[in-house]
Amino acid sequence: MSYRRTIRRPGINELNPTRDFSDPYNIRSGNPGLLASPAHNFDFVAGRSRGGFYVNLGIGYNVVEDIFNPIRELLPNGTTETIWQNISGRKEYEMSTWSGYTFSRKLRVNASASYRYNKYSDYDKQVRKYRDGGSLTSNLNSVVTIKDLYSATGSFTYNLFANPQGTVRSSVSMNIALQAKLLQKKLTLTLNMIDPLIQQQNHTFTYGTNFALENFSTTQT
Repeated sequence: MSYRRTIRRPGINELNPTRDFSDPYNIRSGNPGLLASPAHNFDFVAGRSRGGFYVNLGIGYNVVEDIFNPIRELLPNGTTETIWQNISGRKEYEMSTWSGYTFSRKLRVNASASYRYNKYSDYDKQVRKYRDGGSLTSNLNSVVTIKDLYSATGSFTYNLFANPQGTVRSSVSMNIALQAKLLQKKLTLTLNMIDPLIQQQNHTFTYGTNFALENFSTTQT
């Protein structure tokens, strides 16, 4: 169990006041007046391992003040403007786990997942229309080895991110790699497959005081 007092300071991108007009429908800018964001962090971590198996569980609670986030607003001409701003604060509830199992020298599997729920102040939710929401990150990896000559690795991830004005959803990301060592291990051949079954898709929802915006994008690989 631990307690930490941390301070997050804005970087050059968040402080840069130069306005970015590369997207004519959404102007972006930093804010040189941003304040640092202090936080109280409470964490509890427990774990157990036995033989080829291990599992860990973490639980956390954070009280964050003066959070700085990119806030999007609708302008009278119909375009939107995104500027980094300080908001009053939020409470964060976290839970994470990471575990793995070694079945044999030829097969290993490990997985991890993390979930964080953000709860904003009543003022932010009533006046600025912010929304409570959760963020999820997950990952599954496996390694198969055959006679030190052939191996296969697989990685599968799923992410869901929440911000004060909405969420960003992503589909499953897959990466499969095959490797073979030939000619007495003097020649190595590798085949890497990215998203062979499911293509990357991103769904973004943004809600403001006077607008709602939905974006969808897909990546073909």
